[in-house]
Amino acid sequence: MSGDKVGAATKRAEIPMLRTYRLWFEHTKKCADCKGIPKAQDGCESGRELWGAYRLARHQPPTVAPDCREAVEAPHPLSAKVAEANRRSREAR
Repeated sequence: MSGDKVGAATKRAEIPMLRTYRLWFEHTKKCADCKGIPKAQDGCESGRELWGAYRLARHQPPTVAPDCREAVEAPHPLSAKVAEANRRSREAR
């Protein structure tokens, strides 16, 4: 044996809750409005929408399928409602 390491042949599916959190976290590192903000609700519109998607994904039951790529890539049915609630909240301020 030469000691070469063999890479994984397939990429592991990402859990939807962790994916949405990662997207929000990456956004907060790049966005000037969201950097250093203690609450996600005080960030920019995109940051609030990403946090809303994370909150919805947190309460979804875990998928039991070994390959859940369809569940990861499909938008959550309530994401439009979250965006609308965020818009109304901004208008009320």
